[in-house]
Amino acid sequence: MVFVKPQPGMSRLLANALNRGFAGAILWSPYFAAMTLVTSSLKLPWSSVLPYMLGLAVLSLILSLAVDFQEMRGVEKIQTQQEPTKNQGSLVFPIGLGLYLLSAIIAIFVLERLVELPMVLLICIAAVVFPLIWCMVKGAMAVYRQGLKNHVAVTLPALQKEITLFLAAGFFSGSIGATKFGSLIPAMLEQIPFSISLTFSLFTVMLIVGSSIIGLHPIVPVTILAGGIDPSSVQISPLYFAVLLLGSWSSSNPISPASAVNNLLAGLFKMRVFEVAVSNYKFAGCMAIVLIIYLRLVLS
Repeated sequence: MVFVKPQPGMSRLLANALNRGFAGAILWSPYFAAMTLVTSSLKLPWSSVLPYMLGLAVLSLILSLAVDFQEMRGVEKIQTQQEPTKNQGSLVFPIGLGLYLLSAIIAIFVLERLVELPMVLLICIAAVVFPLIWCMVKGAMAVYRQGLKNHVAVTLPALQKEITLFLAAGFFSGSIGATKFGSLIPAMLEQIPFSISLTFSLFTVMLIVGSSIIGLHPIVPVTILAGGIDPSSVQISPLYFAVLLLGSWSSSNPISPASAVNNLLAGLFKMRVFEVAVSNYKFAGCMAIVLIIYLRLVLS
């Protein structure tokens, strides 16, 4: 999508859309590390959080459009004043890719219901078996063999940083869990003259979003909170906690200078990573407020 040349003045809007779309996918997709980490830590099936996360993803889409509405109107006025250009081609929706992705998600949903295995293992099984079945049906086994070879030779070695990050976050979380962190936070929040569930929700959002702005990856605070806090001690359910953590991670991703997607977009659009992040501050702030309201209305 980046290499589809945008209209004049649309580069920043396109970067924002790609950034926020990526963050919106973090909310519900079973293929993201965020979902795997949160659901496995809280011992929740992916299907139990999916309806609530899809609702939040729709709200994030609406909010993104609302935040950039004035800028989109300005770009539209500029374009109407320019001489219309001839359309050099048409975009064809990749139906095959759409069907493949939809079928893969349905396969994960069915496997989760039928097989009592952790989500991580289900994803690994589906990642090998589902493409195999798809390529067998289409008679494209050569493509599957090439893809498998590329995965082993290129993709897995390229994930060394991510694997190290997960191991370090897990070790850090275990170290924090050995302290009395899980009981200290509720005891501190009880001193504030508000509902402890509301206070904890605000604390979580500010911690994850605030630490992301200064460059800390969301996996660190999310791992610490998910592994160190008993939801009942702060008067919330595990489902509420999962939505809170995933929503906070999603809100923090577009404004983090350390996020992979921000650095990728900065390079592709020839912008400084700070420029990519700062244009999402308003969206992240509004999304944090919407997250708290959504939790209080839907899950309290």
